[in-house]
Amino acid sequence: MKDQDTTDFTKCLEEFQKKMDAEPLEHIYVFCTFAGRFDQAMSIIHTLYLYPKLNIFLVSDQDVTFLLKPGLNRIHGIQSPMCGTYCGLIPFAGPVKALTNGLQWNLDEKMELNYNTLISTSNAYSEPKNEFVTVNTPESLVWSMTFAETVQDDQ
Repeated sequence: MKDQDTTDFTKCLEEFQKKMDAEPLEHIYVFCTFAGRFDQAMSIIHTLYLYPKLNIFLVSDQDVTFLLKPGLNRIHGIQSPMCGTYCGLIPFAGPVKALTNGLQWNLDEKMELNYNTLISTSNAYSEPKNEFVTVNTPESLVWSMTFAETVQDDQ
């Protein structure tokens, strides 16, 4: 493709989407890094918002990041030995009033995530860890969760 108005990642997803009409994929795992150029890292997050119907998981050496859809989301796997300590909810697309359960610092209806005022980074899971975390959001929201340090050290 000669189009220079989109990134290579976006072009790949365009091709995936064409093929998925015939054979749908449940999930797409993208192994990437957020190290390096900041503008490229933001472009990767931006691409998640361009394809909200695809279940895209960005897997790095330290964490996994994905877009939560509007509605009730259940994030499983937090009791896994691979799951790290930290997680985050980041409102890249604008203000969001999300409700959470299972976090050390849950969000309630009075709290608004807004990139200019409050973002929920370096959050953690409640103790003892629930089977899953719930996030009820009226808008798409970026979720990120770290891998356990022992998994990262085994590189």
